[in-house]
Amino acid sequence: MRSLLLFSVLLLSACGGNWSNADLAFANALPRRDDLKSKLPSSSTSQPLESVGTRRDGLVVGDPSGAWAQTRKAATDYNGLLDLVLGVVDQVRAVAPTTRSTDSRTWGPFADSNNPGREVQVVIFRADEVNFTWSIESRPTNGEFIQILTGNFVATDTARRGRGTFTVHVKDFRDVVKIADQMKELDQIDVGYVTDMFPKRVEMLFQVKPGSTLGISSLGYTARAKEDGSGAMRFVYTLPGADVSELEINAAWKPTGEGKALGVVTRGTYTGFNITECWGKSFTVVHYAESWIGGVVSGPAGDCAVIDGL
Repeated sequence: MRSLLLFSVLLLSACGGNWSNADLAFANALPRRDDLKSKLPSSSTSQPLESVGTRRDGLVVGDPSGAWAQTRKAATDYNGLLDLVLGVVDQVRAVAPTTRSTDSRTWGPFADSNNPGREVQVVIFRADEVNFTWSIESRPTNGEFIQILTGNFVATDTARRGRGTFTVHVKDFRDVVKIADQMKELDQIDVGYVTDMFPKRVEMLFQVKPGSTLGISSLGYTARAKEDGSGAMRFVYTLPGADVSELEINAAWKPTGEGKALGVVTRGTYTGFNITECWGKSFTVVHYAESWIGGVVSGPAGDCAVIDGL
């Protein structure tokens, strides 16, 4: 997917120079996509990623798992947004800083060929040995900068690992620079992450533009990953129909593939009820239960994988 802003090629082609150990300490304060992405077990299922929530008659043992398909779609959307937001950030590491001071490094400003008449720069400040703040900024040539992304990072066990947050100020720049169409439907994205311990954790929250029809979670995503390859995601999923039109889903899986999802109905006739679904290593249903009177129940709950928190 394309990066959030369309000036990444300029960063790659800018004059580099030599890196110092101090430069690396600054660059390591920037988040890395690979550290934050959701990684799911391999699946041979042919379930589509789109329109996975259309069936209204419940599921039975042996059916392809709808919860797994929904989780895969959520992970795809979540990872795609990280690509859009952090594509430029990753590429800063391809070139050495343009300007150095004792407690800062600056990349740029560079002319932005995709936005003629504008310049971009990346600036990182160091408050002390472990606390950093950073920003990506854009401006009319020789004009005033506006902030595209701003973030902070606290290094802990290693220079690369730690805890941080960043904000994408979409509302402030969406009418000024070229961005991906889906980003234009947002006002702001806030991300917090922990990468210095397991489970790693990332929370991505959206402020959606009023009237938006953006097809992503209306609240955001929470992703967790353990060292053994197991993981979890929390997201909101929208379905057609009046009985269950929105679910808040907490899904978790083992590295071998089997998993469990608990969906709480947050919109529709059955608001407040829940749906439990478990799948096996073949990503087919082993247990399914709707909690309302007359709801579908199939397969014993004892066949569900034992997963902490669900």
